[in-house]
Amino acid sequence: MISITLPPEIEQRLKGEATRRGLKAEEYAGRLIVQHLPPAGGATSLTDLFAEWEAEDGTNDAVEIERRNREVASFKQAMDRNRQEMEGLGARRLMP
Repeated sequence: MISITLPPEIEQRLKGEATRRGLKAEEYAGRLIVQHLPPAGGATSLTDLFAEWEAEDGTNDAVEIERRNREVASFKQAMDRNRQEMEGLGARRLMP
């Protein structure tokens, strides 16, 4: 069990909103905390998610790295080709 000391004005706001919702202040406070905690065991940001994926899919296998690099290069070429087809020969390349 955790006890939290709130400034009087925050406590009054909490109690008022809890009453408005038909809840006890403690129950409403618990719901607010649960709603705003990051997911248990999951990524908390896009950067964290990318890091998780990198850790899961990382490899030192030279053949696999080369295959992935070719796949990325192919994707970039397709993106640029699509843009050129849509906007004409003078279209700005998306992928350098």
